[in-house]
Amino acid sequence: MKLQKECATCLSRVIPQIAETLKDKPRLRQTVLQQGPAFLRGAYREDVCPPWLAERVQRYIGGLIGREDLYKAYKKREMREARQIMQSLCGQPTQDLRTCLQIAALGNNLDFFRDVSALRQTVDPADLATMRFEIDDVDRLRERLGRLQNRSAVILADNAGEAFFDVPLVHWLQGANIRTVYGVKGRPFLNDITMADVFNDDFKNHMPRIMSTGCGPIIDLGDVSASFGRELEHCGILIAKGQANYECLTEQRLNVPVLFLLMAKCGPISRVLKVPQQSYIAYYWPPHGVREA
Repeated sequence: MKLQKECATCLSRVIPQIAETLKDKPRLRQTVLQQGPAFLRGAYREDVCPPWLAERVQRYIGGLIGREDLYKAYKKREMREARQIMQSLCGQPTQDLRTCLQIAALGNNLDFFRDVSALRQTVDPADLATMRFEIDDVDRLRERLGRLQNRSAVILADNAGEAFFDVPLVHWLQGANIRTVYGVKGRPFLNDITMADVFNDDFKNHMPRIMSTGCGPIIDLGDVSASFGRELEHCGILIAKGQANYECLTEQRLNVPVLFLLMAKCGPISRVLKVPQQSYIAYYWPPHGVREA
């Protein structure tokens, strides 16, 4: 999905959000507020996907303040809250694929624009009973999983706290004898989970195999690490969490089918997918980006 003017307006909210973390450094805070918007306007291009611009804005501001991971403290709080929510959400073991996908999609409620303290109100265990996918390709995924020859899957992670909501899905895949790799960001991008976050938390104990993509938000076979690139080339299914992965991967021609699992949080995404905002999506995308009838 290409960048739209609306996306740039949304990304402009990142600048004051980061500036708020610099209250004890008023001069640096003012520099960010003054120079950030000008950089954003100058970097805008209509031939790229939204995460391309978001990453460049973050890198620029990180250079101004001398900090690469601008959301480190936020992610730590988010993961702590999400772990507690998951304990109430999954009091009993989950057996079926649909419920695991619903839990994983519920986790996509998390967003770097949402206050961490509001997570408990955002995600309620009762939501699972009434939750539906506006685009529901769960059966297509189930059929694909049933005929995987190499019995392998890759999941592309999204937000840090959201990762806990992916645990039941990974365990279901492992129980179905599908070797699963959980791919996290190779470098900081907004509040997305990275290998540093994995090792700063006990999250690593919940997943059988976690790998770094070796890159930022844009998954490109020419940019990922050699080891992760081999996983992408040889897996039977790619499950991509969140809007950024949808925006990036739909601009590429991949040899592997993709299941996009997300909440449509903004106008551009909801218009492209032809769904109401705040809808949950389980969208099967065949190899080479050609949607089947």
